[in-house]
Amino acid sequence: MRSVQKLENSSTNVVVVRNAVKRRAWRTPINFSMGRGETVVLTGPNGSGKSTLMQLVIGILKPEEGEVRTFGVDPFRRAWVRRWVAVAFQDLSLEATLPISESLGLHARLFRGHWTRVVELLERFELDAGVRPLELSGGQKRRVELVKALIQDAELYAFDEPTANLDREGTECFLEAARVLKASGKTMLFLTHDPAVLPLADREVNMMTLKQGGGEVEKRQIVLELSTWNGELDEAIRAVPGVLDHRVEPNPEVLERFGITAGMVKQITFVKPGEKGRLDKLAEAGATTLQHATLFDHCRLRVETAEPEGALAELLMFLVNAGVRVYRVIEGP
Repeated sequence: MRSVQKLENSSTNVVVVRNAVKRRAWRTPINFSMGRGETVVLTGPNGSGKSTLMQLVIGILKPEEGEVRTFGVDPFRRAWVRRWVAVAFQDLSLEATLPISESLGLHARLFRGHWTRVVELLERFELDAGVRPLELSGGQKRRVELVKALIQDAELYAFDEPTANLDREGTECFLEAARVLKASGKTMLFLTHDPAVLPLADREVNMMTLKQGGGEVEKRQIVLELSTWNGELDEAIRAVPGVLDHRVEPNPEVLERFGITAGMVKQITFVKPGEKGRLDKLAEAGATTLQHATLFDHCRLRVETAEPEGALAELLMFLVNAGVRVYRVIEGP
């Protein structure tokens, strides 16, 4: 079983689909990716292949051609990935003959959930804990399936038509829960036709466009050498227009002086002295941390973008305003 810290460092993207073909749904290779903390809404008509793509991403299906990487590994061959993914399918996926509280409690034990969260969400979604799925209406079944996903402490959340069959109160209850997940930096994938979900999206992708080969633009990398770094800048960097993902690499010469190899870097989260709040949060998550001020002298910022020229201009302006000196652009447009 991998730790939280290893998941966080396994890839700059949570999801990467390269030249994938699943002939029952599409024959032209498709490419799709999701950055860490990104919310993507996947749209398209019924039967276009949205659910099939989601099942590739979570490892239920495997492509006939191409490859899928979730958290940096093949999710079909590495079943442990499912413990870090929360999924709400279109149909209720719990045992039909057990009370929903019992089924949800079992799901929580298997997939990183908590009983207190089960109780809280059953009350919030106004569900009777003792009822069995066979006794539920279509809208109630939808609520239970959403609760099943929301009880998990996951790194990736996937919702297939989450608001289908929900009334206005149920929809707002779910959207509020999704807004909380987004604010906490979780990665989310929505498959939906519902315009009420679109305001959550960082990016909207049309499945038909993906199948025609035009849904994913080529990503470029910008690398800047900086005077210093502060972990509190991460959130603001993610908000810079055109930035899809980023990571900060400590000064390679200082790492060498401390005897830290490239392989060890992937296992460590680097925190500047003084960033106590961030350090406490990482410690609670079980991450391996290292503090040393000089690690961030002449560090490097790697930014992934589909708009290198515009993103670079915005980054330079932001960094200067934040008091960070840019010594040089090592790679870029």
